[in-house]
Amino acid sequence: MSLFSMGKRRNLAESEIDDLWRSRGLERLDAFKAIKKPIKSRCLTCGNTLYRSFFMLTRRNTKGEFPPNYGCDKCIQKTNEDSIKRFLTNIGFELVGNYVPNRRKYVECKCMKCSRLSKKRLCDMQRGNNLKCWWCVNKIPTQEEAAAKFAAYGYQLIGEYVKSATRVDVIHTQCGAIGKKSLNELSRSTLCNACSDSYFGFDPKKRSMLYLISHPQLNAIKLGISNCSHKIPSHRITTHKEHGWVICFVWTYQDGSLAAEHEKLTLKWMRKDLKLPIWLSSKDMPQGGFTETCKYAGYIFEPNATHPQTIMKYVNNLVAVSCDGIPGRQILIRKSAIFKAA
Repeated sequence: MSLFSMGKRRNLAESEIDDLWRSRGLERLDAFKAIKKPIKSRCLTCGNTLYRSFFMLTRRNTKGEFPPNYGCDKCIQKTNEDSIKRFLTNIGFELVGNYVPNRRKYVECKCMKCSRLSKKRLCDMQRGNNLKCWWCVNKIPTQEEAAAKFAAYGYQLIGEYVKSATRVDVIHTQCGAIGKKSLNELSRSTLCNACSDSYFGFDPKKRSMLYLISHPQLNAIKLGISNCSHKIPSHRITTHKEHGWVICFVWTYQDGSLAAEHEKLTLKWMRKDLKLPIWLSSKDMPQGGFTETCKYAGYIFEPNATHPQTIMKYVNNLVAVSCDGIPGRQILIRKSAIFKAA
């Protein structure tokens, strides 16, 4: 029976205990009394006297692994660059750059399996923590593997891939438009915003609109963009109306890219400056667009909520300083005691 596979058995042989101490580079000086009772020991390398228990030498780390070395602290601290390189090689890493003689400082290592860089501390690794590569454990594809996945969806990867939920710069191979897509988005829909003919496609080169809508029952506000024309109403607005949304304000742009930029700036201002979280979920909006929602506050102050006029004033400032937008072209679609033009 292996020493580490024993269950509740505590009757250990003296030879097994001596083998454990020698595997840690130690020599037992006192008799073994109990599992957690420290025993006076001597380091076989430097002769340092220390106390170690059977429990300390056999305990597992947080991931259920045995530490590669838990012997003399002085020997562990007296490490040089060659010993660190040998230690990293044994666990599958390669030291990048020069080692800083401090066990608590992070060093840059390269995984021998995936050749990607990560930062680790020697004090953690010598106690059995953070021994594996984060990229390999989470099965993060490499840049070449990610490029092949984007190519299968009809896009060319030109940015640096991080993970499946992060949007990166891509080129649509069919129309050559540059945009940002993530693998999670492409797994749901491969439509291109520039050349798609669907209702949810957006062409930044066409005449566009930035709209602000609200939903009385859901107590929510939403900001969005859509292409529009002088005669045909926006399909996106029509879809929202069918689900009970009411139009508050609309801004029109000759250049759709400016409308997309104003939407991005306004949403960033809402999330970071006003601290407004996403109010609705995908179940509340089957037509899509729940990530651009926030809570409707009305005239009474509520935490994590705002009023449509607050967002309207911010967008008006963006339109006023822009030369491509149409100042004064703000259209008040629905006028009531709540919605009044500023």
